[in-house]
Amino acid sequence: FAPVAESQVRRQLILDSVITARNLRATEEEIDAKVAEMAAARGIETGKLYAQLEQSKRLHDLEHQISEEKAWASLLGESTITEGAA
Repeated sequence: FAPVAESQVRRQLILDSVITARNLRATEEEIDAKVAEMAAARGIETGKLYAQLEQSKRLHDLEHQISEEKAWASLLGESTITEGAA
């Protein structure tokens, strides 16, 4: 259990560092777009979902998720993938 937890904590710290260093925090526009996308998928009004996320204190989680996605995209965009023996 400890090695898995340690690995997860390290991964999170690295991602948080990338987000901060590269200024990849989710913008209001990105959050609004994601909430609208989620609301459309669920068939509910955007404002209603936004209120539910705020009430359940999950809006911050969504913001962090978007920031992490941006960090991964940034890192993958700089990566060179080659085929060969691992």
